[in-house]
Amino acid sequence: MSLGQGFEPVKTTIGQMLISRKYQIPDFQREFTWGKSDFQTLAEDILQNEKKSATLFLGTFMFIGLQGDDVVKITDGQQRLTSIFIFLACLRDRLYEIGKDNYGDSIQERFLCQRDNENALQATLETNATYEYVDYILVNKNPYYDDENFGENNDEIQKFKIAQEVFKRVLEHNSDQNDEEYFKWLLSVRETITKAFAINLFSADKKEAYLAFESLNSKGQPLSDLDLIKNRIIYTAETQNFIAKFVDMWKKVREKNADLKQKIFVEYQPHGSIDQWLMISVLKSNNILDDDFLYLENYQLYKSFKNYFTNTSEGIDSTYLKIINQFKVYSEALHEIYFPNINNWHSQTGKRIYRDFGFLSLLLNSDYINDVSLLDMLTELFMVAYHKNKTTHYFTSTLLLEITDFILGSCILFGVVSQVSQLIIGQRRKQVFFRQSLKNILHELNLASSKAESYASVSNLKALMFLFYRANKNNNLYTNIHFTKKTGNDKIKIYENITTKYILECVFLFENNVSLVDPGMSVEHIVPESTQKQYTNNLGNLTLLEDSINSGAADTPVSDKIEKNYSQSRNKDVLQSVIPHFQNIIRQEEKIKIDERTRFLESKFFEYSENLFKI
Repeated sequence: MSLGQGFEPVKTTIGQMLISRKYQIPDFQREFTWGKSDFQTLAEDILQNEKKSATLFLGTFMFIGLQGDDVVKITDGQQRLTSIFIFLACLRDRLYEIGKDNYGDSIQERFLCQRDNENALQATLETNATYEYVDYILVNKNPYYDDENFGENNDEIQKFKIAQEVFKRVLEHNSDQNDEEYFKWLLSVRETITKAFAINLFSADKKEAYLAFESLNSKGQPLSDLDLIKNRIIYTAETQNFIAKFVDMWKKVREKNADLKQKIFVEYQPHGSIDQWLMISVLKSNNILDDDFLYLENYQLYKSFKNYFTNTSEGIDSTYLKIINQFKVYSEALHEIYFPNINNWHSQTGKRIYRDFGFLSLLLNSDYINDVSLLDMLTELFMVAYHKNKTTHYFTSTLLLEITDFILGSCILFGVVSQVSQLIIGQRRKQVFFRQSLKNILHELNLASSKAESYASVSNLKALMFLFYRANKNNNLYTNIHFTKKTGNDKIKIYENITTKYILECVFLFENNVSLVDPGMSVEHIVPESTQKQYTNNLGNLTLLEDSINSGAADTPVSDKIEKNYSQSRNKDVLQSVIPHFQNIIRQEEKIKIDERTRFLESKFFEYSENLFKI
């Protein structure tokens, strides 16, 4: 399609655009994505043109609708028009602040709002996720709402707030002038914006507009693969009912994922965003992408998606619905890891799943990645298992627990998350074999459609891990695990802490059939910690106590801890295994006793692992 074919081009000013009609953001549009540097660039363009008394050109805007319509939908130009709208709102506020209310009202009623049939003011720009924020805060200044009511987990509103911060600072640029000169400068800025011109392209053909959106992005950030996938789903869907359901679910999932953007582990990957990484996992699970797919070049993901759905003979809406439902559940799976809620897992099995989530959160979020493709597969394995557990009657929580244990065992055994720790396995051949075997099992689990097939896949997982526990049993894998206090952002130390805690939890569970799952439990030294006794950080000298009791124990002698602190713990029955070993310890015996207990814990952990993963 050549640019402009079927479109009605009109040259106009921004002022005329805002006075003439209302603008809506259609469902297929991406979110408001501009950031601080984009807002600064726009502001600099405005100020430079104001200084030169030059006319600013703001590019081409494309709309669904005709020039004479009261309402049109923005196909191209959303980022620029929204940013200009915010800039004018900030200019209005600045005029109010210096006592020029008439001029502020003029901007409000001419450019930011239009009166409806009942003479009420309606915002000229009608957004989706940000509509109430734009209406209540940016435009109408509703007294029952303030800025704090909005935006905590909404990426778009956060962008609105950043834009306002940037534009407010820009408009304070010449405030050191005398009042009259400053006022004239603000009016000049207003003229520069409202007299800036653009080329508007109008078309009533919705499909043509969708295709134009796919191929044209005249100014601003490039469209992402996910923007294009969303657009294609909407314009190729068969029913309006599906489109409404899809848009609502898509919006909720992407807003929810905004919570994870500072915590999630995909920063190291070339997938671009959590949402795109999740979509890649979903499409792999449905055999739409090859297992070896790596997101490297622009629009590779979208091209694969488009090719598949151009050639598929299945019902489009039902296939799309399957994908978006899976996208939602995969998002829930990541949230379950990063924001686990013990109240959601009441049974003993459930509490152990909750424990695994806590460990997975730190392991998957580590900065020290040894094998990205292996970590990808382990995470996809968890999401597939969670999806099966949520959507089938045959996949049980017991199977989910076995898979989370498998993932944790794999991370620890293969040193997936740490290039520096002692846990790295040097034999590359083992990792290659493990990766290929895991890929085959992940494929099996994806295709499982019965209880028997699910159990068969999980049995294969258990056999695989059992094989490698056996192969590495004598490699002193865990003897070198030691406790390091958390300081700063050192992810290695956090990793060692969580590995220690996981091993102790598994051994106590195995020995006593009691779980210590509790966010308030922390690692405690038995023999007092000392810089002169490095061996006191070894695994054999560590146990778990409630945080409050742990802080009271401090660096006191073993006998005092046993008498005053251990007896207060609700897990004192578990601590009975510790007390006899260290009850009457003397200084010369410390290292010997710690080494003995280290070997004991290592042996018990292997026993636990073999019991868990044997066929």
